[in-house]
Amino acid sequence: VFDKTKSKLIVKDILSKDGKDIIIVDRDQNGWKMDEKGKIDVSGYISVIQAKLILYDVKVNRRTLDRCIKADAEYVYKEYHDVVTEKDIDDFLSASDGLYYAVKSNPVYDNETDCLSVYFADSGQGGCDVEILFNGNPQYAPGKYDPDKDYGCEFYECSLLLYDGYVYLVNDYNIKDPSQIDDVSCCFRAKQMKYRVIPK
Repeated sequence: VFDKTKSKLIVKDILSKDGKDIIIVDRDQNGWKMDEKGKIDVSGYISVIQAKLILYDVKVNRRTLDRCIKADAEYVYKEYHDVVTEKDIDDFLSASDGLYYAVKSNPVYDNETDCLSVYFADSGQGGCDVEILFNGNPQYAPGKYDPDKDYGCEFYECSLLLYDGYVYLVNDYNIKDPSQIDDVSCCFRAKQMKYRVIPK
């Protein structure tokens, strides 16, 4: 990956000991070259020798660095990600780790913008926080939890589905249809949903 100045490439483990993990927000690997072991083949950008040099903090050649800078410039990072397709659902479930054992804050509704916002703590890759915004007739059913507590409920693993013009986020695994949602599960429903992953 680039260092903070984007002037050199450095080695960075996806899961690091310092708690500053790499967060993958887009799982699309279309057009990526894969090697025979199913790993990403970066030989088009960087040779094996150059990759090893990075391990020892030796600079890569300017041509390789320029190619990486060009590829980076072509990617537009969006802080908030809309959920409108099945790919968006896959990306959300990956980036948020399915809200696995995440603690949910009490939702806050803004009447002016018709937006319901909620935070999930200690979720996502590397224990990040996740903010979700529901717009367009947002509805919230807390399930059989105490809504008066600071944290309305703990999510154990979620389902996210698109159905009949609505987005559903449910504190229950493997829900495929809204008719499967019971009154025990915490559930959000809205016409639109977007989210961001907040690194710690």
